[in-house]
Amino acid sequence: MEKPKYFCFVVIAVSISLVFSTCETWRHECEGWIIVENPIPDTTLHVGGESFERDLLASPVVLNHTDDQEISIILLAEDGTIVDANRIVSQTTGKLNAIKITPLKVGETDIRLISDTDCQYFEMSFHVSVIDSTNN
Repeated sequence: MEKPKYFCFVVIAVSISLVFSTCETWRHECEGWIIVENPIPDTTLHVGGESFERDLLASPVVLNHTDDQEISIILLAEDGTIVDANRIVSQTTGKLNAIKITPLKVGETDIRLISDTDCQYFEMSFHVSVIDSTNN
């Protein structure tokens, strides 16, 4: 006995309906956007001197989300031999939302700060110059 042809149609229609339902839920979580309120300025550090530390979510806030979604960050140095760039624990949030740039040797590099939520991606950069601390 042959199965009714409408049975396959019903299964396909149900599957498509579930896909649309999942997409709608995902879109709802993507409201708002990441904004830069106070960009990190280009910075000069001294070899053997103090590191540059900045809590991105403490006042004055560097990054914010218009819908108060949690922001995670990635930090990349164009030349990792000039500085050591790391995420550190924020005193404000207790999460890795602060950065620390430690000068290693004389030179210049760009630091890329990539931030994202579950739905969005944003990137900004700033320039770091490292100078010899004996020649200042």
